[in-house]
Amino acid sequence: MSEPITLSLPRILLSADSNIPPSGGGREDGTHSKIPEAIQRVLNCLNEEIPDYREINLAIEEAIKPLKKRCRNFADSATSAQQRTRLADVVHKLDSEEIGRADEFLVYDEYFGVTRSAIFTPVDLETHLTFTATRALEDIQHSVLGVDELSSVINSMKLMLEYCDGISASQRNAEGALLGPNAPLNSIALPPPVRSSEYRWRIGHHFFAFATQFCRHFLVAVARNDTSAPPDEIAGLIRKAHICLRGTTAAMWHAANMSRHSYQKTIRPSMVNKGGDGFSGTQHLDYERLKQAREAAIQWLEANFGSVPSRWPSAVRTEFRDYCEAEVEDLEHHTLIAASKVGRTTSLLQDATHPAKKGDQVPGVGLTAVDHLRSMAKQRRAKLSKFL
Repeated sequence: MSEPITLSLPRILLSADSNIPPSGGGREDGTHSKIPEAIQRVLNCLNEEIPDYREINLAIEEAIKPLKKRCRNFADSATSAQQRTRLADVVHKLDSEEIGRADEFLVYDEYFGVTRSAIFTPVDLETHLTFTATRALEDIQHSVLGVDELSSVINSMKLMLEYCDGISASQRNAEGALLGPNAPLNSIALPPPVRSSEYRWRIGHHFFAFATQFCRHFLVAVARNDTSAPPDEIAGLIRKAHICLRGTTAAMWHAANMSRHSYQKTIRPSMVNKGGDGFSGTQHLDYERLKQAREAAIQWLEANFGSVPSRWPSAVRTEFRDYCEAEVEDLEHHTLIAASKVGRTTSLLQDATHPAKKGDQVPGVGLTAVDHLRSMAKQRRAKLSKFL
């Protein structure tokens, strides 16, 4: 059995409750960082009639420069968390339905190098998102992503970094960057990017995690909105959630941007944990909470605009339709990724349950990984059909 991805790879810090901290009122001097502008120039290249990958890579190189500068500032001022992140703190943030799956969530987080904290400040968010965005862009320069996937990554990255640009000076000065006890100061430094499947797999999942939390954040904002909120405001929140959701899908394409041989030789074996249990995306705590946030948003929308989507305000109806379509397409994309990497083999969970028939579909037991994802996509489309 291959060993799990080593902890020498980058780690990130996330909030234990999956909540994005408030960004405050923005910079007191009214200025903005150069980062979103640099990211926008990458988008401009991608939006050309015939995108030129040489120009795109040059724009990415220029976008990395201000990000690296901010990373150096964070590394200079970062302080230890002094054991603020404890298992008890994280478990305390799990609800009654999640507590029974605590071990699953912790195994998933540890595999992907995620430390969670019950205390998560705006500066913590900006620090770890900035490092993740920098690493992702550096690695993307050596990938072969399609235009649509790359655009989705950059669009969501710009939105998340713009949110952090709103962090006020008082928030920045209140506390240094938070690092978990298993993530010492030197672990957030930016050594040259590693050209390996393990590195790409982890960086892609780090970006996926941030995009998932931001997507959830905007859906929660819908569900908690005042009933008198203008429809255009609600539509804007849904649009932002949609952008971040597309970012999660593209992050998976980035993470899996490797040969089938590399995936089967290195990545897939590493996901079989030491206990021999299977490994599944349903162990991703933030993604599970994202689905709950979507349901809460639906409840708010129907309570305020009625149970018939065609009668909703036009902007809200259109944005939520597009969001739901992206949810279905997300599972379709995952199906294609799985097909490209494992073909008609069984899932890791099925392999763990029936080791004697590892790699072969077990009659009457379950579907192959690809069939299971296709079934999930079909169920998701049926569930959201009234909004499509």
